[in-house]
Amino acid sequence: PQLLRRHLHLCTPAAQERLQPGELALRMSAGDDNSACDWQLQTAVALDIDGVLVRGKRALDEGRRALQMLSGNNRLRRRIPFVLLTNGGGVSEADKAADISRLLGVEIRPEQVVLAHSPMRALTSKYAQKHVLVVGGKQSRCADIAQAYGFGNVSTPNDVVAWNPSAWPFMQPPTADQLSGQGAKRRDYANDPFHAVMVFHDSFDFGRDLQVATDVLRSANATLGSEFVNRQTVPL
Repeated sequence: PQLLRRHLHLCTPAAQERLQPGELALRMSAGDDNSACDWQLQTAVALDIDGVLVRGKRALDEGRRALQMLSGNNRLRRRIPFVLLTNGGGVSEADKAADISRLLGVEIRPEQVVLAHSPMRALTSKYAQKHVLVVGGKQSRCADIAQAYGFGNVSTPNDVVAWNPSAWPFMQPPTADQLSGQGAKRRDYANDPFHAVMVFHDSFDFGRDLQVATDVLRSANATLGSEFVNRQTVPL
């Protein structure tokens, strides 16, 4: 907030009149542009979420004030574009935006939130109908998010273990409510090759997820149950 306050203060006509020629450019350190207002209009801000805006479920006062200033609660009544970044995930951008809006009292739109798996959207044009293994998150939550992004053919490690419990025999076979919508159809992965492995979020069972992902990556034609080959067969 202090940095934003300084920049916005320098943008006022009264403040600019008090500065000697060239002093504004030096103080703003904003490239070749000599105007604080131009800096404000041409600049966007990216903020981390955890530890910057919130800590756990508690909002941080400095973070709240920063977002209020960026949202137009400043002496110029001007909004400065901003996005919020986090390496967390397992929820939709809409849900995360609603959660932050509630905690901080500032309206955040889903398109202003970038989660760990948000960049995966860019891959939907290539893999929209291709079979992909989605790794991470609780149960089938990340598979649901992937489908919402536009991935239409998704499986999870739980789906694979339900098909073949020996793929990871250190857990009870998953029940139907722990499977993705498509996994619940009991697909035959011996005849259903994968085209990519996509890690959306932290795993809740690293051993299972690592084993299943490795099996896919090393199986001939990325088809489970086929022979292993000494190379990676599909993108990770």
